[in-house]
Amino acid sequence: MNEPLGKYMTAVRLEQNARRTTYHWDILARDKSVLGFVAWYTKSRQYCFEPNGQTVYSMGCLLDMADFLRRVNKEHEPAYRPKR
Repeated sequence: MNEPLGKYMTAVRLEQNARRTTYHWDILARDKSVLGFVAWYTKSRQYCFEPNGQTVYSMGCLLDMADFLRRVNKEHEPAYRPKR
């Protein structure tokens, strides 16, 4: 599943392993080069963006990424509830 992130980036959701309960996305530039990925980080209990080295982002691209992270974290929230 491909999802545009603003004008310059695309999030490509990768196949989910049967044992995993979370998703991974590759973040691609307009020229299809990989800028980094988004994955679930248990310690922070949220999806985070991990950029590839030597990549530079404008304020607009960072805002687009923040909007994407906000949305996927909100969608994941009902599925992840710490057990008491």
